[in-house]
Amino acid sequence: MAGSHRHSFANPEGLVFEIGCFRQASGCRHAGSGSPEFTWFPGYRWRIALCSGCLVQLGWRFESPLQP
Repeated sequence: MAGSHRHSFANPEGLVFEIGCFRQASGCRHAGSGSPEFTWFPGYRWRIALCSGCLVQLGWRFESPLQP
């Protein structure tokens, strides 16, 4: 994303997140429908990313509007 695999962002409440971008992440699944609200990557929607085994939140999946 934007020429880098690592990014730092703050959410609307001021919490800072270190983001690592991966093309594939086996054992990871997503939940919910994509949301464009408060996206850190313009033009991309996000979904919560979960561990397939224990369902703990791992981060977010960002997808372009053209992806299902």
